[in-house]
Amino acid sequence: MIIDSETMKYETIKKPAMDAGKGAGIAVAQSVARQGVGTLLTGFVGPKAYSGLQAAGIQIFDGLNTMDVWTALKQHTDRLLLQCSGTNARKGIPDRGHS
Repeated sequence: MIIDSETMKYETIKKPAMDAGKGAGIAVAQSVARQGVGTLLTGFVGPKAYSGLQAAGIQIFDGLNTMDVWTALKQHTDRLLLQCSGTNARKGIPDRGHS
């Protein structure tokens, strides 16, 4: 789901490369970058997707798999989430994203 945080308009998109195996992370990163996304709120980011998203300048907030979309967006807007960086990314640990 892509949400414009200013207007709250959203669109759903199909997750690319569900069956791509080893290339799935790269395909997801490329798809998100093509959509013009600046920030990604997610439950888990694998190492290849993480690298691709970082290269595209997209901020990543992971470990949010226990939250619904609107709660994650509200917590991000309220600056309650921790951005992934280096070694704390790619863990997929529930609640790691909270400050």
